[in-house]
Amino acid sequence: MGLVQWVIIIILVAIILFGFAAVFDFGKGVFRNVFPTTEAIEDKGPFIVAMVTNVVDGDTIDIEGGERIRFAIVNTPERGEPGYQEAKQWVIDRCLGKTAVIDLDSNQPRTYNRLVGLVYCDVQGYFVNLELLQQGLAVVMPQFCKYSEFRDGVLCNYHAGK
Repeated sequence: MGLVQWVIIIILVAIILFGFAAVFDFGKGVFRNVFPTTEAIEDKGPFIVAMVTNVVDGDTIDIEGGERIRFAIVNTPERGEPGYQEAKQWVIDRCLGKTAVIDLDSNQPRTYNRLVGLVYCDVQGYFVNLELLQQGLAVVMPQFCKYSEFRDGVLCNYHAGK
């Protein structure tokens, strides 16, 4: 092979490696939680982009406009249970007063007047549903995987420690 072919191969390998590194966190061995881009939001739907005005508990937030959002697939401890305050504080630290992108679960009906969805907070790209699981602050609710539009995603297939 000539020099030109080797240069092309090296460039292609570098592009592949850097592309993989963009979504894989080698330090943790998990996929990075990527904040959806404006283009991704426009191409898919339904999405809500709004400021988080209140953290109700570890798996529920209020956003501008008065909507209450329940995090799809995951469950955190309820008030009075061990871990309640830790989960709530974790969500406060990452989401309160920041912009959230909510990917609504079209297959989940409102529960207790709440919309259900995947929540990404701040431009840091916190994928709140997944990170609550990774931090050991939440558990998967497999009964919702049966009908969630996200049933084939990482949440329903999440296994702690992997």
